[in-house]
Amino acid sequence: MKTNNSILFCFFGNIILQIFILNQFLFSNWINPYYYIIFILFLPIKKSSLFVILASFLIGVFVDVGTGTLSATGPIHAFSSLFLGYFRPKYIKLISSRGNNLSDFNFNNLSFSKVLTYLIITTISHHFILFLFSGLNLKNVLISTFLSSLFTIFLLISSYYIFKK
Repeated sequence: MKTNNSILFCFFGNIILQIFILNQFLFSNWINPYYYIIFILFLPIKKSSLFVILASFLIGVFVDVGTGTLSATGPIHAFSSLFLGYFRPKYIKLISSRGNNLSDFNFNNLSFSKVLTYLIITTISHHFILFLFSGLNLKNVLISTFLSSLFTIFLLISSYYIFKK
């Protein structure tokens, strides 16, 4: 995602994909893939923190509105996406060999294990926050987080390596 046009395309494309296709899948009442987080996770590093946080919040709000969770349980996607966008630099620093200097960081230079670690940590964090605030009891939060995270991580890894440039 280099240009503003490609960022906008990915933003709206992920919203449409999530609302109209992926939200139609609910496996065993526990597994629902939340693929839209790929937009937040792989925004260009050079984008400002304010841009990342605002884009994260907006994609979450659009998903909340499109899925009806905004009126039912509140802005749970917006909050969990905002959480993910806010802590994204910290997650990137965990997998980066560059320490605090992320100016020349590039996801394409990472090994599979580092990409996998990044996707696992961020996806589980997002899903845990999402299900925690959705009104489930703790047992169901943990089950939903685990099962949905597995499926989402599989989709994210597949997409990352298919569309990697």
